[in-house]
Amino acid sequence: MKHISQDSFILLNRRRVLERFALGGTAALALAACGGGGGGDDSEGIDLRAAYDRVVEGMTRAQVVRAVGREPNSVSSDETLYWSENGQQLDVDINDTTGMTYWVRWDRLTMPIATLRKDFD
Repeated sequence: MKHISQDSFILLNRRRVLERFALGGTAALALAACGGGGGGDDSEGIDLRAAYDRVVEGMTRAQVVRAVGREPNSVSSDETLYWSENGQQLDVDINDTTGMTYWVRWDRLTMPIATLRKDFD
């Protein structure tokens, strides 16, 4: 049986540590280069609070959709448009008679909870 000196043993351990460190660093760089697990969703999302500010009196449905930046998640039978994103909700009611904005409401559904509403007559 061959005996390994203490100095050789320490040198081997250092070498293994450096190899593992280099391998781990390479893996970390590779993951960072491809996004590193961002959930697979490349969309930035929409700031519904900013969209609330852009919705004003006299807008049509098409103008509201352009102001928000995408089609609503759902639409009720009375032409209320609903968006939900990142703990926020935006509701815009379109008047049946005029086809123009009637009211807009923004809610933050996470703490601290908040609500804003504008009514247009």
